[in-house]
Amino acid sequence: MKKFEKVTSPEEYDFYSIELDYKGKKQIHVNGFTYFGDHWISAESCWFIEPLSEFVEHVKENENYVNEMYGEFKQYEYDLSEEEATDCINEYFCGKCADYILPFTEITTETPCGNYVC
Repeated sequence: MKKFEKVTSPEEYDFYSIELDYKGKKQIHVNGFTYFGDHWISAESCWFIEPLSEFVEHVKENENYVNEMYGEFKQYEYDLSEEEATDCINEYFCGKCADYILPFTEITTETPCGNYVC
């Protein structure tokens, strides 16, 4: 796990949080991603939330799990300028940047709660 440093230009990232549910169990909330097509876009995924233990198993079985699941959830896309995309990445989590960079394939049930990109 590598500490996330603010970016000076946009990059393609997936944004997610590991948090406790109402029963105190860890869950993952995959929020969305940024990508470049003809221009920068931020896509937000609605309700991509599941118990962390299940998520870890799904990713073990299929490394493309997240990309495949994005198609199952309603998404909202926003066109961004380069400056807006940079700001979006640096302020994605309620005005703050992610805590760490951690690929989905490296998440375990012991991964601490926090905000992440990959």
